[in-house]
Amino acid sequence: NIEQPSLDQQFHTNAIAFNASTAEGGKPSSSRRRSDTIACCGRNMQCVDGQHSPGAVKQNMQHRAVDGELAMRPAAAPGHSNGAAGAPHVLLLVCAWLDTKKESAAMQTGLCEQLAASVQHVGVSEHTARSEYFPSLLAQQPNLRRLLKRLLAHGHVTVAFLYDVIRGAQPHVHGITHVVLSGGNYNHDKVPSHQLHAVLSSLPRVPAFGICFGFQLLARQHLGATMHKMEVNADGPRDVRALAANMGAPIEAGDAGEAFFHHKNQVMIDWPGGARQPGIAAVGGFTVAWDGYRVVALSSSAHRLHGVQWHPERHDDTWAAVAAFLAS
Repeated sequence: NIEQPSLDQQFHTNAIAFNASTAEGGKPSSSRRRSDTIACCGRNMQCVDGQHSPGAVKQNMQHRAVDGELAMRPAAAPGHSNGAAGAPHVLLLVCAWLDTKKESAAMQTGLCEQLAASVQHVGVSEHTARSEYFPSLLAQQPNLRRLLKRLLAHGHVTVAFLYDVIRGAQPHVHGITHVVLSGGNYNHDKVPSHQLHAVLSSLPRVPAFGICFGFQLLARQHLGATMHKMEVNADGPRDVRALAANMGAPIEAGDAGEAFFHHKNQVMIDWPGGARQPGIAAVGGFTVAWDGYRVVALSSSAHRLHGVQWHPERHDDTWAAVAAFLAS
């Protein structure tokens, strides 16, 4: 049972942290300490290792991070897009749950509260509807935070939680154009096969893109893949450019840079011919990429389903694949 009690932590909306050097939505950084000056609330502030002194945050503004820069603009009213006319309306299925045994990064909560307030929620339960739930989750899950920032740069985002959809919530809202399934800290035993089918069947019938754990859910459902726990967790960049370049649209658009992996389970299938060399194959109507050890990407224009094991939200080069997906 993954339900957790309410947090006792006090949140401070004026405590903002933005990591310009690791670029939550920008380029990878070096490990050295660095200082960047960013514009915030109409004035320049010195930012060291992604932190700056607390300042007043206007409640009717939201923070947007694109290409490593922090900007502010009026928040959209619920149900309305911050994007231009014709911008995508994304349903983000959040495949992460709040671990109350793990302290949320208090320095991030101001930014996370602003991010959480800029999206619409659908199908929430009493558990996930708590005001502190989503900001706390964003504070704990930096890749989810990066992903949400990037999606907001393209248009409107509605959020549904896997926690709720497993329990029967129907994440339907008018005008959804794309679905993105996020990475997260779920275990696959929390989503057995019969529930997996129900979860994916409940999503709007629009193009979908899975990232990390979200990709694994798609692989289980559509490739009959099995999940194997890795002896050593994957955590870092890997060069899969040659594979991405041969995956077709939209994944091929993100073949310019190294991909960042962060996962503990790997996707396994009976690879055609039993080859152990990296390659591309057609499996069950999907184009599938094999890196020599595991499946790392799948794509089907006919099914309008795509997914990658890596985290494209980490870098501009790899994000180009999701940007192409959202433009389709």
